[in-house]
Amino acid sequence: MSGTSQTTCPVCGSSDLSMMDGVPHPTCDSCGTLVDGDYDRSSPAHATSTSGESVVEDWSSYSRVGNSTEKQVAVAIEEIEALAELLNLGSKIRERAAEIYADAAVSGHTDGRSTEAVTAVVICLAARESSSPRPVDYIAREADIPVTKLRRLLRILQNELEYSTTVSEPVDFLDHLCKSTNTATAARRQAQERLNSSGYALCGKHPGGIAAAALYLESNTEITQKELARVAGVTEETIRVRVKEFREGNE
Repeated sequence: MSGTSQTTCPVCGSSDLSMMDGVPHPTCDSCGTLVDGDYDRSSPAHATSTSGESVVEDWSSYSRVGNSTEKQVAVAIEEIEALAELLNLGSKIRERAAEIYADAAVSGHTDGRSTEAVTAVVICLAARESSSPRPVDYIAREADIPVTKLRRLLRILQNELEYSTTVSEPVDFLDHLCKSTNTATAARRQAQERLNSSGYALCGKHPGGIAAAALYLESNTEITQKELARVAGVTEETIRVRVKEFREGNE
């Protein structure tokens, strides 16, 4: 909350109004109405009865729904910013994640679902869309959400939003891995060359694990497999297996 206003809510009469970051007008804490002071009292939805009392049922119903969604999106944007900061995501991914969340909220697909979980899903989708994916396991850990819950909700929302699945390649994970481990640019370039020339079969294999193995080999083992496993969202055993496969492929 960034402050309060003394204005009275035109719908329920409550004076308990609050300002939230990202919302330009105060909202009523009692009924969720956005109080902008400019609503049209002459409209049919805000007609005046013969007794002089405002008839606001229709306007009130719309206001509660519309402004509740706006308030929900404002809260979600704060969640997106916080999680994106932990994941070291750029502004374009953050903005796209906010757009996806807003679309989901307006269409009712966030109803009854945890804001934190939906936020993690839209960040995952936005990052994939930008060809800068983050492993689902890694996002789940940073968001403090069970990975099984996040994977399940990711599948559900992709289907409900008719969101086309973006297939991530191992090379797409290199920027994330290098930033998270402070790996030199030269090692990143060599890892990309290794991935591009290997013709690695992705079937049944985590692309982040493949990228981590390539980076491990090109860093001259300056990065530990444990560190890479943590940011790649895979196990150390997975990286060991992929490293072995790379080495055997070069023999």
